[in-house]
Amino acid sequence: MFKSKVFIGPLEIANLAKSFSDALRTQNIYADFITYSTSMHPFGYKADKILHLYKNPPVKGLNRLLRLFYFIKLLFKYNTFVFLSPKSLLGNNIDLPVLRAFRKKIVFIFTGCSERPPDFDIDNPNFICNRCKDDNWKKMFHCKDIPRKKALVKKLEKYSDYILSQSDSAGYLEKIEPSWLHITTANPPEKDYLKKFEEKIITITHLPSNPLLKQSHIIIPVLKKISGLPGTNVIIKDGIWERNKLLEVLDKTHILVDAIGLGYGMLGVEGMSRGCVVLNSCDEWFRKQVPEAPIYSTSAETLYDDLIFLLKNLNVMKDYARKSIHFFKKYHSPEAAGKYYKEKLNLC
Repeated sequence: MFKSKVFIGPLEIANLAKSFSDALRTQNIYADFITYSTSMHPFGYKADKILHLYKNPPVKGLNRLLRLFYFIKLLFKYNTFVFLSPKSLLGNNIDLPVLRAFRKKIVFIFTGCSERPPDFDIDNPNFICNRCKDDNWKKMFHCKDIPRKKALVKKLEKYSDYILSQSDSAGYLEKIEPSWLHITTANPPEKDYLKKFEEKIITITHLPSNPLLKQSHIIIPVLKKISGLPGTNVIIKDGIWERNKLLEVLDKTHILVDAIGLGYGMLGVEGMSRGCVVLNSCDEWFRKQVPEAPIYSTSAETLYDDLIFLLKNLNVMKDYARKSIHFFKKYHSPEAAGKYYKEKLNLC
């Protein structure tokens, strides 16, 4: 059996691609997250390798030639290609049939808005698509052009051997049964994260990557109301923060109000790894997939009361924090996720 040589990229979303390559390496699998220089992330995420493209090409069409050149090199170096949907290496995914012809293993990671059916949970007022305020995203991800969205998913499914997705993003799949997307991230620095619950001030944070998507228009007014209570410190992210700053804030966070309308993503995983009590809307479809998840389920209607309850019950917070650290190590650490993906994707 040939040893797996895994390409991951070229998109990076929430440090998912780099974390994926790091997780596979814990299982001694050859893996690289490779991105184009024009795709470097504003949050300061790192890549294993960078393919240079011109922001302002001196010759028209130069970047297309460079992409083709890089694709040919990668084609002969790697036997497994993991793409963050919806992008692959060449425009309009024209590389996919070539990869298939060369019998390469193709994996797509469905990360959310590109593939999610807007009516997945239409009767739930808290579901992300029912309250999304980002009109630019709706346009970019064809949320009002369902035939186009379905066609994209159908094309990606046609060439995929495996698809990694959470249930709300897998609604248009017809043939492939997706494997659950276990988001992974680096192990946090070794320290006693439960010790922060001995402090007199409880820090509550809301650190959205996209406030219009994460329902910040609902969350922020509640947190401002909470901030007036004795013994509370509320931190709300504004603008773009470097990743290191974000992790420093999570280190001292007791309660992370992540989002309303979602399960949990990378930020929730990073929070759990540091003993945060993570608040999200874990609805029935999500609980069926991850019943062990120590997420404190909240909603637009209950957020204020949920926070008041937690502030009055330190033991409940500590119990969630303890379970969060254990849950991270069991499912989301690089070692656990690497082992999971090695088995699910048949890597060696």
